[in-house]
Amino acid sequence: MPDAVHALVVAKDVDGLKAISQHDLKNAFYNPKLDIGRNPRGIHGMTPGEPLHVVDLGLFKYALEGFYICLEMNLK
Repeated sequence: MPDAVHALVVAKDVDGLKAISQHDLKNAFYNPKLDIGRNPRGIHGMTPGEPLHVVDLGLFKYALEGFYICLEMNLK
């Protein structure tokens, strides 16, 4: 996802950003002269995820999906 956000910002795709609930802002962290390390995902990859989105809405969701697949249950 961070790569997608960065690509949309570089392309100035406002509609694409709105589709994923992002905004086209002039963010200091997108300044190419700012050295934020060698992380290819920039600021989005450098900041840790918070429990709500990483665990509750992320890993937990995929774990449940995996259990359903293993039990051969239809997800729909």
